[in-house]
Formats: sequence, C-alpha cells, structure tokens
Amino acid sequence: MIDSSIKIEFLKPEIWTNLGTVLAPLINTGKILHILDRGSGVYKALTSDHQNFSLEAYVKGQVLSIDDIFVEFSDIIEIRVYTPEGLINYYSEIQKATVYQQDIDDYFIGLYHAQEDGDGIKIYKRNSQTMRCYMERLKTCLKGEIDNAVVFVWLTDNDKLYFNCILEFLEGKLTCLSTSDRYPDADENYESIYGMIKKEYDCKIIPVRMELKDYMQKAKEIWLMIL
Repeated sequence: MIDSSIKIEFLKPEIWTNLGTVLAPLINTGKILHILDRGSGVYKALTSDHQNFSLEAYVKGQVLSIDDIFVEFSDIIEIRVYTPEGLINYYSEIQKATVYQQDIDDYFIGLYHAQEDGDGIKIYKRNSQTMRCYMERLKTCLKGEIDNAVVFVWLTDNDKLYFNCILEFLEGKLTCLSTSDRYPDADENYESIYGMIKKEYDCKIIPVRMELKDYMQKAKEIWLMIL
C-alpha cells in the first residue's frame, strides 16, 4: 500500500505538525506494557507512555501473573514480555536485507509478526482477535477501495484549516504524499486547492473534507468496526 520508494514533498510545516493529532485515533487504542524478563523472577517494566510500572504485586514466586495485570489495569490492551536474547534475535530478523524491497506498510506489519513468531518474545492481548498493527487495520479498511486515484484530505478546526494532504495512489500503492504547499500561487482555501488538483491530475480524485471533531469521531467509529 505504501511504496518503498514513496516521494514526500511540499510539506507545509504549520500543517504537518498536526499529523500526530490526525493519526491518534488510528493508532492510540490503549497502552502497551513492555516487560524485560532477566530470568530468575527478575523483571523490569515500562508502559508505552514511558511510565515505570512496578511488578512486585504481580510476581508470585518467579511467575508473572499476566491475568492479574489485565484485570487491574483496563487501559492496558497488550503486554509484551521480552528476554534479552529474544530482543537480539528480533532486531537481527527485522534488519535482514530481504526487508528493503518491501512496501513500508508490509514492513511495519512484519515487525509485529516477527515479535509473535520469534523465540524469547511473548505477546499477550486483551482481545485475542485484535489486529496489533494499525497499518494492518488500515489495509483492511482500504482494501479494494483505492487503485489509481488521488485522495485530497482537508480538515478544519472551527472552519480554520488544521490539516491537509494530497495522497497519490498508483495500482493501489501510495507513491507520493504532499500538502497544499505544492501550489504556492494558489489561495489557501479548499476550492482553490481542489481546483489546482483537478487541473494537475487526470485520474479519479477522492476529496475528504471534514471538521476535525467529526473526523476524530468517524475515525474511531471505523476503527471499532474492524478491531
């Protein structure tokens, strides 16, 4: 879906700094607890929001009680337990020469599969049916919907431009990403930029024009449907 040779250009800084907020409902579905297992019942834990996590109450003998953690912390959706050897094997696997020709989304998905398939790493999910990688969920959502097209996203916050991007797809792969900065002589309003896009491209154009609050709600609804 995301070509390994994707071209990224004309990114307007004031617009692009809001990317994190736009992606948040697609990524942040809960906390992940990372646990390093040093052996002999010695553990060190950290949450995905970089907070230390005490495991003292959840280690019985030398056994870690995963179920008790899930029961007491409803915001934790996944627990990953690593051994030092498991981490070494994992990072060796994901840096093999064979990964360099993969589409970017396939590489991200492969990172998660390498965790699941590798020795020395155990993955525990609150919901066993949940797709772990947001890229995998996104591919499921978009599968078959976009082939050769340009997707024009225009999000406003109380009618003021908050974020925009222009996504070029060729044979189902995202090959170029830019913002309204690709048209420096155009007025920065929806109609002007949309008009410039229609002049430049002769393929199908898919406009997505929404208020930020409506987008955030819609994105959450779609995500819940495919979790």
